[in-house]
Amino acid sequence: MSNTATSKRPKSKTWEEFVRLYRSYREKPVWGAWTIVPSDSFEMTTAGLLSIRERGERAVKKLEFAIESLRKVYERPTDIGRLRLAATMRQQIVGRACLPVLFEAIVFDRDRYTCRYCRRSVDGVWLEENQKRTIRLVVDHLCPRSKGGERYDLSNCVAACWSCNTLKGPLPEGAFRHELQSIARAVMQGKSNPPR
Repeated sequence: MSNTATSKRPKSKTWEEFVRLYRSYREKPVWGAWTIVPSDSFEMTTAGLLSIRERGERAVKKLEFAIESLRKVYERPTDIGRLRLAATMRQQIVGRACLPVLFEAIVFDRDRYTCRYCRRSVDGVWLEENQKRTIRLVVDHLCPRSKGGERYDLSNCVAACWSCNTLKGPLPEGAFRHELQSIARAVMQGKSNPPR
């Protein structure tokens, strides 16, 4: 396993940095999910951009609310490890409504807002795309929940871009990486041999 999967703690040193990074990600336009689709010229609609911003603001508010409770127990994000997260959940320090956003932010921060599979990062795509869009990240379960994987187990969860997560489905990581390499080879061959 790579460093991303075995690392158990968020990378941010302060709660302020933790929220700032999550807010920065949630404010950026993303492609992904079936409802957020660009036009043929790769432009997002005003309504789509507004929807992304509104959802991002709601998520950040939930995260800030969760952190208010966490600050009483943990001085900084790096204090949260796998065992402490489980204890936090058992003790219901964070309300159920905020838990998915908090967990998402912890996984994204730990994995440095980078997809485990294709290695694209939020900031890298943002710069590559001239600050027009970035990737949508999701929490991917290495052992799918449908096969007994735990939803909030940090050792079972990684950041994945929506594209890789959708393609991967329930495949084990090794099989998916093989498929991803096959797709990449086919795309690169297609560039040099376009269809007639």
